[in-house]
Amino acid sequence: MGGATVLFGFSENVYMLFLLALIAAIGDSILVPAILAAFDQLSTNHSKGRISSVVNVVEDFGYLTAPLLAGVLAYFFGFSVTFALFGAFILLIMVIAFVVKIKV
Repeated sequence: MGGATVLFGFSENVYMLFLLALIAAIGDSILVPAILAAFDQLSTNHSKGRISSVVNVVEDFGYLTAPLLAGVLAYFFGFSVTFALFGAFILLIMVIAFVVKIKV
């Protein structure tokens, strides 16, 4: 998903844009349920509801702020930089998720 998002910013062919958007969408559809399941598995029975609600609030906050931030970045730096930064951020979060052990 992150790699396809980075490449999306540099592609100028409409068919390549469609293919990369499809790859990113498939990655997102696989990633989000896996993240929710991981949080559910890592939390204890007493905190499952609290953890799930926090994850959903953070996700909704991201849906609110990400388009605004992307619009600001695109206005000042262009669309290519915006997609490259977003894809790099996704890849960075993936690396952090593999390295850091979450204690819930």
